[in-house]
Amino acid sequence: MIINRYIPFDDEPDPFDAHELISKIGEMMMRYQLSLNEAIENLIASGQAPNMFLKQVGFNDFIQSLIDELENKKRSILEKYDLDKNRKEIQSELNKAGSNLAKGLKKINISKKERQEILDSLDSDSNLDALYKLLWQLKSEEAQTDDLSKIIEQKETIVNIKKAQQRFDFSGVEKVPEELLSGILKELLSLDETIQSFKEAIENGDFLNFDPRNLRQVFGEEKYQEFLELQENLSKMIREALEKGGFIDAEGEGPSQEEGQLSSKAVQYLSSRALKEVYSTLQDDGAGMNHSEFEEGLGENTTSRTRSFEFGDSFSNIDWTTSIINSQIKKKEKPKLSDLEVYTSKAQSKNSIVILLDMSGSMYRDQRFYYAKKMTLALDRLMKMQYPLDKLEVVGFGSLARRYSLNELLFLQPFPVLFSSPVVRLTIPLQSIDENNPETPLYFTNLQRGLSLARRLLGSSESKNKQIFLITYGVPTAHIEKSSLKLNYPPTEKDFEAALQEANLCAESDITINTFLLTSDWWESFSGERIKKKP
Repeated sequence: MIINRYIPFDDEPDPFDAHELISKIGEMMMRYQLSLNEAIENLIASGQAPNMFLKQVGFNDFIQSLIDELENKKRSILEKYDLDKNRKEIQSELNKAGSNLAKGLKKINISKKERQEILDSLDSDSNLDALYKLLWQLKSEEAQTDDLSKIIEQKETIVNIKKAQQRFDFSGVEKVPEELLSGILKELLSLDETIQSFKEAIENGDFLNFDPRNLRQVFGEEKYQEFLELQENLSKMIREALEKGGFIDAEGEGPSQEEGQLSSKAVQYLSSRALKEVYSTLQDDGAGMNHSEFEEGLGENTTSRTRSFEFGDSFSNIDWTTSIINSQIKKKEKPKLSDLEVYTSKAQSKNSIVILLDMSGSMYRDQRFYYAKKMTLALDRLMKMQYPLDKLEVVGFGSLARRYSLNELLFLQPFPVLFSSPVVRLTIPLQSIDENNPETPLYFTNLQRGLSLARRLLGSSESKNKQIFLITYGVPTAHIEKSSLKLNYPPTEKDFEAALQEANLCAESDITINTFLLTSDWWESFSGERIKKKP
């Protein structure tokens, strides 16, 4: 038996999903180095703003009013003019000019075949090649070329009129003035294309395919200002929705320490998304699930072994099946405390990890820095979910190095390249360096400084397992020598030696360096076995 169930029709818009919206905005901010406001503007322009917002601020009604205005303008032209009158008049002039040209061809030194091709061109609306060829041959005879040029122009006008008549339904009685004909045809095509783009904007919510500045030219300043006001209201509505969902910090307590920026909750959610993206590429493990299908819990990592319950054990680790079987063997109605069995916990070691992130100018290429940030966010989320005892730090390094909080990571970008010289040899006293000065060259690769800071951070950790995850693209092009910063391009031997010396200090401190190299094998080929290892 088939049962059909009916529910009342609900014409309310789909519930707003702030998570999906913050994912798109976060992606734009990380990938394209946009501020929150710029990301929202780009979201609106690219048609990714939720349709419910577009309707609420009146965008659809506004665009429809523009369509109606354009349709009326197009209709007034079609109901006024009759292009048949223009076409017949031009064709009559063309026939006379064609007859004169045919007579003149007998006086020109061309072959019979070429003469026939020209005559065929006079009768054709599409193939004007023979006429253009003749015009080139007669370029020295000014009088004849003027006549021929006018014939070609009239032929092209007739072609355009026929195309317009096929596309539009002219119902007027007036002939278009000759001086206005070309402009009228272009205006009709422009109106039709603009109407179509506006209709697509309403259908797809995509306002990227038309330039709002054209509104000022076509509709005037008032309509243009109205559009800008609607766009501002839409942006405001999106911000308010994200703020209500806790994704925007209204009081400047978030990662950027500025009012109206992404909150820590937003950064945490983006970290979860990054981790899901990593796991979503994994195939089914044969047990009916993959890594993307896991849940957070309060329990520890456990094994399949069980033991008797003891005071202080987590209830989330109780093996209820075995516990019930124990009570049934003892013929009890309900399990007692002595019947309970718990899964034994895995031994878990503590790790201290520093992500050493290359922020030099070379990381701009191919969105390397963007993917490095996403990897770091995913690793942080994985550690918090699966290895809560581990500690993660982030160090960014260019010409210098500094520690960044994970929340700051979202807003980081590589340092901009300032010099275009093929050879750079600079020495800068450390005390004179102003990192806040945009003219300070921070885009070199000082691996020595990055490793040094990472080693100091790990040195204060109580964990026995200390690791550096080095993510880099370029070779070392900077190092600290005494009290000066040395910047070099191409890199010098001293840049490599300084980085290698710091790597050896890491090895002596039992710190493992895991290198994710985004370029050639310069580090492996240079360092090789030169990093000291404890016996």
